Amino acid sequence: MINLNIQNLFPELNDKTAKKAKSNLNEYLAVVLDIFEQSQSKETNKIKENRATKLRKELQNSNRAILIKKDE
Repeated sequence: MINLNIQNLFPELNDKTAKKAKSNLNEYLAVVLDIFEQSQSKETNKIKENRATKLRKELQNSNRAILIKKDE
């Protein structure tokens, strides 16, 4: 996922600890990315819902206007 050399960042770590740290970091970043993608999806869905609601209201208003004109 992400190519980091943990030992360059933390030279005091031995190989085994550095590998474990890198693995944990990759798992953490995968979770963060998943959460971010889910939040983006929710935002997109909210925008679509708002747009659909607005279009529905516009359609209802235009239908009312047509009915009023027919009655006149």
